[in-house]
Amino acid sequence: MMKPAGKDAQLGANSAELDSQAAAPKTGRGVIITVSLVAITTITAALLLSRALNNSASGIAALVLMLALIFLGVPVGLTMVLAGALGIFAIVGFSGMNDSLANLPYTAVASWSLSVLPMFILMGLLLWRSGVTGRLFEAARAWLNWLPGGLAVTTNFAGAGLAAVSGSTAGITYAIGRLSIPEMLKSGYNPRYATGTVLMSGLAGQLIPPSILSVIYAGVAGTSVGQQLLAGIVPGVAVASIFAMQLIIMAVVRPSLAPKAPRVNEPLSAKLRALAGVWPIAIMLVVVIGGIFSGIFTATEAAAYGAGFAVLVTLTSRSIKVKWRAVSQALLETASSTAAILLLIAGAALLTRMLSLSGVTSDAISYFASLNLSPVGVLLLLMVFYLILGMALDPMTMIVLTVPILLPLLEQTDISLLMFGAFIVLLGELASVTPPVGMMSYIVHKITSTLDDAKARAISLVDVFIGAAWFIPGPVILLLLLIFFPEIATWLPGLGNAK
Repeated sequence: MMKPAGKDAQLGANSAELDSQAAAPKTGRGVIITVSLVAITTITAALLLSRALNNSASGIAALVLMLALIFLGVPVGLTMVLAGALGIFAIVGFSGMNDSLANLPYTAVASWSLSVLPMFILMGLLLWRSGVTGRLFEAARAWLNWLPGGLAVTTNFAGAGLAAVSGSTAGITYAIGRLSIPEMLKSGYNPRYATGTVLMSGLAGQLIPPSILSVIYAGVAGTSVGQQLLAGIVPGVAVASIFAMQLIIMAVVRPSLAPKAPRVNEPLSAKLRALAGVWPIAIMLVVVIGGIFSGIFTATEAAAYGAGFAVLVTLTSRSIKVKWRAVSQALLETASSTAAILLLIAGAALLTRMLSLSGVTSDAISYFASLNLSPVGVLLLLMVFYLILGMALDPMTMIVLTVPILLPLLEQTDISLLMFGAFIVLLGELASVTPPVGMMSYIVHKITSTLDDAKARAISLVDVFIGAAWFIPGPVILLLLLIFFPEIATWLPGLGNAK
């Protein structure tokens, strides 16, 4: 999984540690699984190096090798490079592999559309380091706490905003979970209601610009970055709104889930001060979304202006003592995060070439074509496929691994690539929280077990699973609406002048 952007240089490390701890099997079983994976890796690599398999079998063996390496903990980008290179060697020999390694990685990443990535990552890092994103939660709390389930609604919208500027759902879940779960439990909220809220709070943020996943999808699928970013706005806002409505309705129908807090008549001046604290985010959204929508800026230009603005915010922030050090650290983290993403994309290019040479891609497309499925049928089938795949892979890996393979099928069935971008981003995020394998559930459970709160430590993994299950129907309904009414995603790009 890529190193998260945003304050996630620290938060991401913590959440990754929680992720690995949650997924770690018990010692005896773990040894057996590890030995089995090493054996599979050794056998498949030997078969590929021996060139003893036919083309299709070589492609399948390379995929098995990649999955085994992923489960052994090898970085995903590196596994794609290794599996792709060995598969190409098995099919066309050393010279073909050498040519692919010499040309494909550069061709895949030397794209103008991907130049927006470092700017978006830098923007998120700087806004977080300047303390702006931390004030977002306080502003949401000041304005929304009066609602039924007010703390949960605050967590929902703050999580969506933080995930949008950060780019890491895992890091945001870790940060907002440690902050909001104790507060909700202290106010008498049901543990399942509280953990379910935290689990779902970051889903919308990966759709709302600036969205790193949308940019990566656009680069892989060949769609306009600006239009792809706009395509995520309506679904993203819809997800956050659906969760907020569900939280309020649940709190009204079953008050025991979220006891109403005593009414605090906070003066309007205090609320306005809290809102004023997040003015940089408002300006950033106007520059990025407004500039792209109007056609004044390309996506890269909008991201560059946004990042430059974030530098000014950081250098003028009163909450940071060593401002230039904060900027330099953000630049270093931007470089490492961008490199991790580009390695994924380069690896995906090699893997896609290997699968094409092996004939696996054409066989799969032919099989789907023989089913004579309508666009709705294809999307429903892919919905089930991605929910299963997302239990093992993070959304970014899902995108770079599967989209190049699926593009011919999507074009053949006349499925909108803009809509599919929003569809796959939301589906990937949903899969990461879906029990019983979704890793985000384990991260939230690990958070509760480490909190200095007896109520939090009493929350079981089953409680977290049930809390997640309560909120899964909302995004599933939205996914179905996207399938039957793709205009939900394509309407806004059609209105604007995005490039």
